[in-house]
Amino acid sequence: MTDNSQLSTAKAGSGPQPKAKRTRSGSAELLADAELVGADRSSLERRHGLSPRPLDPEALAPFLKPVLAPLQAMLEREIADRRTLQRQADDLRTQLAAAQFATAEARRQADVEHALRVSAEARIKDLHATVEALRDALVEPPPHPWWWPFRRRS
Repeated sequence: MTDNSQLSTAKAGSGPQPKAKRTRSGSAELLADAELVGADRSSLERRHGLSPRPLDPEALAPFLKPVLAPLQAMLEREIADRRTLQRQADDLRTQLAAAQFATAEARRQADVEHALRVSAEARIKDLHATVEALRDALVEPPPHPWWWPFRRRS
């Protein structure tokens, strides 16, 4: 029988059966059915003695130390880096607070000086108005009241 006839015979059977796959060499290879692949793993492990056993931590320590040593060194470096960055961030926050305080103080001083300038400008404007009024008074004497005996007659 040829390989093709074996395939057709395998397909003609009833129920789930292994499937055949043709390889390059022409021989047929059996494949596990989906039901077998999805079988309960715990039952297979129990049958083959692969059930998980509790492990003694003290027995694992010598094996884990060489594996964890580089990780421990990396962790310590990262912790040192984090502390350095935290110190830098704290210093920057302190500098920012000092700069904000200096800015607020300068702003307050600028506001005071602005208020003084506005007040001085208002006073200057009042003085200019007074000076203009005095100039006008010196150029033309005010009219004499009607009862003034030395009034000019025009």
